[in-house]
Amino acid sequence: MTDGDNRNPGAERPDIDSLMDHLFRRESGKMVSALTRVFGTQHLNLAEDVVQEALLQALRQWPFGGVPRNPAGWLYQVAKHKAIDAIRREQSLVHLTGRLYDPTARPATGPPADLALLDGELADDTLRMMFTCCHPALPLES
Repeated sequence: MTDGDNRNPGAERPDIDSLMDHLFRRESGKMVSALTRVFGTQHLNLAEDVVQEALLQALRQWPFGGVPRNPAGWLYQVAKHKAIDAIRREQSLVHLTGRLYDPTARPATGPPADLALLDGELADDTLRMMFTCCHPALPLES
């Protein structure tokens, strides 16, 4: 095992079902909120999907490879990378589709850079998500 390994080799194997239940109930909403802040509200469905995919990947991997030292951090990183991959795939598809119809079309622009909050923006991702969900412009069924 290398020094960079993120596994906890000496610890007893935790009950993965209990851990996953805890992570789903306590961390998945926070991860969706954080990913929505990073990638924008236009990618809310994507954020929800990649969090679910990360949880499924953990269920498949952790029983065999062990639970990482920071399970929530592991899930967030996996979800973030899945979101980036999906956005890149979407941009490539838009770019290629545009080329099929208009060979002089310019490439699609990337997602907005999001690392610093502007003055007056909410710093709490969960609170930001609550306000976003309550916005009067959203249809009730959303």
